[in-house]
Amino acid sequence: PSATPKVKLEKYDCKTSVIQWWLKFVTFINLQKLTEMMAIETLPFNLAGTAESWYFSLYTAVKRSLTAIKEAFHQRFKPSSRNNLELMDVKQKDGISG
Repeated sequence: PSATPKVKLEKYDCKTSVIQWWLKFVTFINLQKLTEMMAIETLPFNLAGTAESWYFSLYTAVKRSLTAIKEAFHQRFKPSSRNNLELMDVKQKDGISG
């Protein structure tokens, strides 16, 4: 019998990439062999600050599906297009000067 790995998931605090954090969350729930409902119930314990407040403001219907939560989560915390343009600008400058 294999033991469940002891993995600690950092709380999402809006300071890291929402996509990278969500991928870690999915990996975490898979490693812990959580059902979808258990994953949903675990999620608020892994959120901090604005993200935690946002979760508690979701409609109950959204909280019934991990897919619906994911879509709402990514929509709410996706990087602004301005940040994306600035990142692309930096990459282009690096490519030109390199």
